[in-house]
Amino acid sequence: MGTGIAELTILLADILQSEGVRQYFVEEPECHLHPGLLRRLMLRLRAISDAQFFVTSHSNAVLDSTTSEDGIYQFGFAPGVGTSVARCTDVIEQGAILDALGVSGSTLLQTNCTLWVEGPSDRIYLRRWLMFRSAARQKAFIEGSDFSFVFYGGKILSHFAFSEQGPEELIALVRICRFSAVIMDRDTDPSATDDAIRETKSRVRDEAQKDMQHRLAIFSIGREIENDVDAEVLKKAVAKMLKIDEAELTSLVLSGTERYPDEIVAHLKWTGDRAKTARRKLKDKVTLAGLVVEAWTDKAVIPTYVDTLLDLIERSRSI
Repeated sequence: MGTGIAELTILLADILQSEGVRQYFVEEPECHLHPGLLRRLMLRLRAISDAQFFVTSHSNAVLDSTTSEDGIYQFGFAPGVGTSVARCTDVIEQGAILDALGVSGSTLLQTNCTLWVEGPSDRIYLRRWLMFRSAARQKAFIEGSDFSFVFYGGKILSHFAFSEQGPEELIALVRICRFSAVIMDRDTDPSATDDAIRETKSRVRDEAQKDMQHRLAIFSIGREIENDVDAEVLKKAVAKMLKIDEAELTSLVLSGTERYPDEIVAHLKWTGDRAKTARRKLKDKVTLAGLVVEAWTDKAVIPTYVDTLLDLIERSRSI
């Protein structure tokens, strides 16, 4: 018989045979015990006895087995400060326990950090920028382990909550991955007031600010993420997409306040069917993003928020 099973047998035999015992103190039940069996033990304790159990543990499996009826406390020690005790009542505080234990998403062969983007073109841009900036930091971040992209597709974002509490009809993103970022197109004039930002995006931003250690809400600098692409690289990509000479776009300057297809067509002074065809091509964001990656150079300017995303990814990996 294994050590863990032997100790479990002694504990359960004592509980079943004892009468009138109101309290038990159990220290690190995870020692020599399979995580699945540990969860079954924790769930069974309250079923086989109405006694009160005090359990000390370094196991996330124990934390995973608790219910809203249980009291969860984090004990810590710091030199010169001494022992601290804090009750953990919500997902943010319980997430801090996992941080202290060094438990990350990749511990379970899942991603450490989730990046929520509107669509595939956003992923293409951000993936290129993240890889470039991580190389500059001399870091190697792996998509699928250190971070993963998830598409929320425009108005679907209104069905998500970026906090641990909210209306039942909303899906809590932090329950999917506690290290998360939502990257959103501003969709307004960047000089406009916050009131101009759509209600859903404002809500997501406000919810992210409640726990900026684990959550980020990022807006594009310009109206759309395409406005954040290095100007010279974008011109090369647009010229190739429209099959025109790059010289025709030399003086093009996107304001960042208007839709980029309209500004490009206006700059070229195209009208009629030619303008209509050009707008249709430019609205193919995935193709444009692919051409941007092809035209990429090491001198291209990258939006500052990419480093903020990398900081979050690095935090999720270093806990």
